[in-house]
Amino acid sequence: MLKYLGFVATMALGISAASAQEVSLAAGINEFGGKVLEQLVSKAKPDETVLVSPYSISAALSLAALGAAGETRNQMEKVLGLPKEVDWSARHAALMAEIKGAKGVAMSVANGIWGARDVTFRPDFEKRAKADFGAAIEAVDFAAPETLLRINGWVSSETRGMIPNLIDQLDPALAAVLVNALYFKGDWAEKFDVKGTEDAPFHLESGSAETVAMMHRRDDFLYAETPEWQAVSLPYAGHEFDMLVVLPREGQKPLGALMAALDAPLAERKGYLGLPKADLSAGAELARVLEDMGMGKAFSASADFSAMCDQAAFISRVIHKTAMKMDEEGTEAAAATAVMMQKLFLPMEEAPPFRMIVDRPYGLALRHRASGVNLFMGVIASPKAQ
Repeated sequence: MLKYLGFVATMALGISAASAQEVSLAAGINEFGGKVLEQLVSKAKPDETVLVSPYSISAALSLAALGAAGETRNQMEKVLGLPKEVDWSARHAALMAEIKGAKGVAMSVANGIWGARDVTFRPDFEKRAKADFGAAIEAVDFAAPETLLRINGWVSSETRGMIPNLIDQLDPALAAVLVNALYFKGDWAEKFDVKGTEDAPFHLESGSAETVAMMHRRDDFLYAETPEWQAVSLPYAGHEFDMLVVLPREGQKPLGALMAALDAPLAERKGYLGLPKADLSAGAELARVLEDMGMGKAFSASADFSAMCDQAAFISRVIHKTAMKMDEEGTEAAAATAVMMQKLFLPMEEAPPFRMIVDRPYGLALRHRASGVNLFMGVIASPKAQ
């Protein structure tokens, strides 16, 4: 039974001098995504599907890390698996270009930043955000209802309507919202015959079963198996992406099987595959997950995002949503991630209580507050009648 999915479908990146750095970044993203998936699965309800996009989450948080400094940045780089020995921001740009340039599929990756009108962003952050992530900063009023509609509308457009409402509400005290949106649509290199699709039982982990539309195909596949799992690779048109489907053996967990099979070598083998059509959606708040993974500084009052803007800020929420449809033709999938940067109002140091004893000549003024006019003014030599 396939219950947990890591999205995007694995990308066939060649190990060349030109792309070795991108492969290194991809490895960090994959490791990070696997840990996020493990955290969410451990907290999931029985029979709950968990679907994440490691790339989308990493891109949005890397955009935030671009504006982090000190220990905040160190923690973010470590958790995200960003290679310190290279300019990871430029590597993100190269990886995004390679993904978007894939042939045979419809692929869209977009990043956007909405900032409060009273917040000034650092020139270097604006420059790198635009150059490496393609993200322009738009000044908005977070208290205005149309801002929520604007951001959600942008996400819906970038995901072709698959993620229509990423954000539920906006706090007027936000400094910025950083968003990544990802869309993929690809036909199978070898499609399933619609005539072969039929109703079949799908056995849930809880022990019950539900009826699904099961697609069938007999073919030569790239395949691997162990005593714990079976895995098959289904390439998309253009052969730059594939879907790795991992089925645990009876009594084994889907997550463990998936993580073990991700890097397993596959070999061509004749076989018969039954794969259910799917219409999936999932969503999660990732703040607690990321804190547990070691990124706590970014979510605290001691967060340092001074390289982003002139306003003290911390990450208050990280919202992630995914959607995926699989049928005889292929796969359509989308993901979006929003990083909410909250203004941090540092408490002013309270002045100590004062002591003022009027025991010597003093001045006074009796004033009308609204107009400011002084009705009386004087220098009092003695408070006694003279």
